[in-house]
Formats: sequence, C-alpha cells, structure tokens
Amino acid sequence: MHTFTKSILDKIKFIKLQTFVIFAFALFTPNLIFACHNSTINSVNSVNNGNGTTTYTINVSIDVGGSDGYSYGFALIFNGGCPAPVVQNGFTPTITRPSYNPLTGYTGANIGTGGATGYFSLRYANQTNVLTYESNDAAWGFGSTDYNNNNIVVTVAGCVSSIVLDADIRSLTPTNAANTACVKTYNTGETCSSGGAPTTGFSYTTPVCANAANPSPTTVAGFTTGGTYSSAAGLSINASTGAINLAASTPATYTVTYAVAASGCTTAGSSTASIVITPTTTPTTG
Repeated sequence: MHTFTKSILDKIKFIKLQTFVIFAFALFTPNLIFACHNSTINSVNSVNNGNGTTTYTINVSIDVGGSDGYSYGFALIFNGGCPAPVVQNGFTPTITRPSYNPLTGYTGANIGTGGATGYFSLRYANQTNVLTYESNDAAWGFGSTDYNNNNIVVTVAGCVSSIVLDADIRSLTPTNAANTACVKTYNTGETCSSGGAPTTGFSYTTPVCANAANPSPTTVAGFTTGGTYSSAAGLSINASTGAINLAASTPATYTVTYAVAASGCTTAGSSTASIVITPTTTPTTG
C-alpha cells in the first residue's frame, strides 16, 4: 500500500478511536454533575474590623464522590445588601488537595484564569463578591479526590447576609447555574439595607412679608440632611440650611429646590417648595 494512503487510513482510524472513547466516557459517566451532594460549609467565624470590613474564617469540605467524581474547584459567593459585598485582596491564596495540585484563589477580573476557565468565568466573570478556588491542572488533570476541613480566611467589605458555597464546578459541560444539590448556604445573621432614595420633602410658611422674620424650611420626618438648597436669582437663601434672608431678597414668587447627591447606598433625589414674598406697603394716612 502506498505510504501516503496508509498514513491517511491510520489518521481515520485514530479519529474513530477518539470518537469512541469520548462517547464511551460520556455514556458511562452520566451523573458527573451530581457528585457534590455532601459538600458543605462546616463553620464560619467572623471578626468585625471596625472599618467597614469583616474577616471571615470559613471551613469547607468538598465531597468529590466516587466513580463519577471530578472537581475543578469551588466558589464562595458573598451576598448582602448595601454597601454591596466586595472581596478584598489578601485572602487565603491556595487550597491543597491530596494527590493533586493546589487550587488557586481568584476574585473579580481574575476569575476564570485557572486551568478550567470556562467553568468559572461562565457563572462568575468579573464579580467582586465572589471568591473562586480553581484548578490549574491542564486537560483532565483536575483531580478526583475529596478535600476536607479547609480553612479559608477572607476579608469582605460591605454588608454580608449570607455566604454560598457552589461546589458544582465538575460537570462535563459548563452551565450558567449550579445544580441545587451542590449549593450550600450559610446565613450570617446580618441585616443589610437595600439602600434607596433620600427623603427630601420640605415646605415654607407662605406668603411672607418682606419685613417679617427670616423663614426656614420645615422638613418631613426622616429628612435626609447634607443636601443643597437653591433657587432663582432674587432670592437670598442659605444653601446649607434653606434659611431665607428676606431683607436681601426681591419680593416675588420663588421655587426652592433641595437636592441630595448620590452617596454610598443612597441614590440622588430632590424636592421643591414654593414661597411667596410680598412687598412691604406703607399705609396712606393723609
């Protein structure tokens, strides 16, 4: 047989063998995604650092399972309200695994830079409230062994109401959502604010004579301080307090605006109120 023809036939045989091996692997390992049902958060200890951050020591165990067990790593998701949780640098850098290379920790823009990139980046790319521990092994060298009682130390800024363990980084095909059997949640007991708009309602006694006492605004309950009062030219108004200098103002009808800029958990907001300044009249007595 011609050498070139033999080479082509050998390549075809190799491709067929590859196809059979892949098919057989998929056929006899249909439950890969369910191998993590015993993975858990064993304990969580926390220390409030007094500067808006909390340091957590999280003990996790990853149950890889038996014949259907493969692990690319896992993820910890810090959920909460406002301020939003943000994982800080300085977390435990690696997690050891028996017989396999360590898992490396990543957060934010670095998520998905380990060996099994698709499995992490598909769910958690660029998320600053997520800490992933990813396999750096190439191809099938991700490891099929349990790794238990790993203490992870991580500092998180913001308010954390729950910590979620996603141990479903093990399926044949990456998916957008973890299998619920592989997700464990620890509630921290913290009550987090949802933020929202400021309270800006106010009013003036009106009308007011130009020679009366200088008026100040009456604010509603829960009024948000720190905003700015403003109005049209002709009205002399204290931008911080809203007090009006009648002697320095031109009699007219004015609309006063009180505005609060967005800050932290509070969105921007404003309200308006009207005031009428009437001119002083001198009675005719002759």
